[in-house]
Order: sequence, then C-alpha cells, then structure tokens
Amino acid sequence: MDDFEKKIALQERRLQREKRARKEAEQLLEQRSRELYEANTALKAANTHMEQQVADRTMALRLARDEALSANKAKSEFLSSMSHELRTPLNAIIGFSQLLAMDCDDDAEAENIAEIEKAGHHLLNLINEVLDLSKIESGKVSINLEEIALADVLADCRSLSESLAKRFNIKLIIDSSTDLTVFADSTRLKQVLSNLISNAIKYNRANGKVTVTVSKKDFSERVRIEVEDTGPGIADDKHEQLFEAFNRIGAENSGIEGTGIGLMITRQLVEMMGGEIGLTSEVGVGSCFWVDIPAHAMLDDNLDEQQEQQEQQEQSETALASCAESIEQEQSMLHTVLYVEDNPANLRLVERIFLRMENIRLQATMDASTGLEMIAEQKPDLLLLDINLPGMSGIEMLQELKKHSQTADIPSIAISADAMQANIDEALAAGFDHYLTKPLNVKELQTLVYSYLD
Repeated sequence: MDDFEKKIALQERRLQREKRARKEAEQLLEQRSRELYEANTALKAANTHMEQQVADRTMALRLARDEALSANKAKSEFLSSMSHELRTPLNAIIGFSQLLAMDCDDDAEAENIAEIEKAGHHLLNLINEVLDLSKIESGKVSINLEEIALADVLADCRSLSESLAKRFNIKLIIDSSTDLTVFADSTRLKQVLSNLISNAIKYNRANGKVTVTVSKKDFSERVRIEVEDTGPGIADDKHEQLFEAFNRIGAENSGIEGTGIGLMITRQLVEMMGGEIGLTSEVGVGSCFWVDIPAHAMLDDNLDEQQEQQEQQEQSETALASCAESIEQEQSMLHTVLYVEDNPANLRLVERIFLRMENIRLQATMDASTGLEMIAEQKPDLLLLDINLPGMSGIEMLQELKKHSQTADIPSIAISADAMQANIDEALAAGFDHYLTKPLNVKELQTLVYSYLD
C-alpha cells in the first residue's frame, strides 16, 4: 500500500510539474504573441510613415521639377523677348549705317558712320554671346561633327582676325599650310579659335605678336592648336577664373570691349566636340591657350541623329551657296516683292535697300490682313514677312497662304528679331524658305532676294 501511495504521489508531482511547465509555456507564448503583435504594429506604422515620406518626397521632386521647367521656360521667353526688343532698334542702327557708308564720300563723315556701325555690332555681339550661353546651358546647341581640314579653318580665322590685328598693331602669324584634319564642327571650331585669337590680340602689349600653331604627337588621337601671345601674362591662381561667367579678372577697367563670357562659351563648345582646353602663362612674358581636338571620329550612337538634325537646319541655308554671281547679273524682268512689317523704322530701312536693287518693285504694308489681300491681288514673286505682327503673326499669314493653290508656292522669307533656335525651327517647319534675323546685313539680304528671283 505504501508503494502505491508513493506512485500516486510521484504521479501528482509529475502532473504538477507538467501543469507549471504548460502554464509557463502559455505565458511565454502569450508574451511572444504580444511582442509579435507590437512589432507588427510598429512595422505597419513605420511602413505607413515611410510611404508618406516617399509620397511627400515624390511630390516635392515633382514640384521642384515643375518649378525648374517653369523657370527654364520663363528664362527662354525672357531671352527671346529681350533679343527681339534689342535687335529691332539695332536693325535700324546697323542697317542705315551701312546705307550711309555706301553713299558717303567725306572721310570724316565716313569715320563717324563707321563708329556708329562698330558700336552697333558690339551690342549685337553682346546679345549673341548671352544667347549662346543660354543655348548651351539648356542643351539646345547642335553640333555637326565631321572630318574637316584644319588648313581651311585656320585660313578663315586669319581672314577674320587680320583687320583686328592691324587696328591693335599686332603681328599675326597663322600657318595654315598644315595637312592635319580633326573631327569637329567646322563653324564651332572657327568660333572657338576666333575668340582665342581675338583675346590674344586685344589683351596684348603694344607692337606685340600672336602666333597660332598646330601639332600632333605620334600615335596621338588628338590634334593640339595653340594660340600664343606676348601680353602681360596671367597669374596661376587666376587661370580657372578665366572660364567663369562675367569674370574678366580686372580687364573690365581696361577700356577693351568684352562681356566676360566668351571663354566660358569657348570651353563648353570645345567639350561638346569631345576636346579639352587649357593654358600656360608667365606673368610679364605672355600666355598660350591650347585646344586639343579629336583627330578621328569617336564612337557615338547619337552622331547620326545629330548630323541629320544639322542637315535639316542647313537645308534652309543652301540658297546662299550658289547665288554669289546673281547680284551682278542683269535682271531681265521686273519682279514684285511684298514686305509686311509693322515697325516703321525697319520698313523704311528695307525700302531704302530695295531702291538700290535693279528690276525689283517693293510693295509694303504694316497690316497682315491688308498684306493677304495684296498678295491675292498681285501674286508677288517673293514675300518678306515679319514674324511678330499685330493681330496675325507671319506664321499664321503663311499658313493662310498655303491653303490656296494660287499663293501656296510663292517663295517666302521670314524676317524677325527673334534669334532663338526654337523660333527659327518653328518658322521653317511652318513652310518659310529662309529665316533672316535682325539686324539685317544689307548685302546678305540683297543676295538672298536675287537668289529667289533669279
């Protein structure tokens, strides 16, 4: 009996231990479940907070993007507007100066006229440089990369720079006999080198010298062009400042004209062509600016697209290529040209220009609606249309003319102070055969008109 009771007592103790173990397990399970619940709740809260942060960040990025796009659009519209407003009076200043120079026999008066035209071109250069900088910053500058002969570029640069060198009494040495070629944009490379040569001439010492040389090391993939002057030199700590916008490092008080953005534009154009630019200089001795340009084509998936865009742009300019002799040819019949322009000064300028052209009758009006009526009645041989006309733009006028078979094929030239590429592209896409920007070059306008009437 004692053994039986012992077994029962043993079973009771075992049962108690199991109950305690079960209770502890239940408590542990309950604690773990509570911790898991709390962790899950915290995770949900963190996830909700993170989603809100992502949503807030996304909204902030969208707002920042919209603000940037709006600011860029406002900047482009401002530059376009300012370009138009500044170019319009410059058109009269430069245009009438050219006409006066053609008729002037008095040396003193000719010198006065030349100063007026010179000042006008200086203002035009300032406007063009600001627009160039804006185009580069917005990525709207097109680059047409192709294999070009350096000799041709250097010969053009020498021709463009000789008069400036004579004015500053600087000896200009440019050896254009090289047979080297580079892979670059001919126009932009000429712009780069002309700017460097111009700076070397203007910031030189009296009776100084500017030397342009070309070299290529064996097996090198780049051609180096160096523009060396005998000027005052530039301290090492100021080299990088040269390529900052509007920083002339003291030259603003020298009396030499400039904006301080030419070298910044130059560097960006060189880099867009896959090249590099730099300088070496010694104070009191002179400076040497160098440009390294690829000698061969680089692999670029976008090259064909860039070339195609450039070719489309150049199609509008092909009329000038074959018309050099047409100015001197006697016109066999009287041609009618109709000009629609709302600015009285610009209208008088073009009327004066056409008085010097043979066998051409110029009809003009300041109103677009009247212009449409005159075109329908007279069927002129050529149209000159200002773009920014009150009531109806020049583009809208052309679109209206394109609707009718009798006027759809009349050659048309857009004339505008809007020099932004987007405006030019819009006009050409609308059907204009050519686009001239104000200020007008008298000889260029005459040549272009004769090319369409020939």
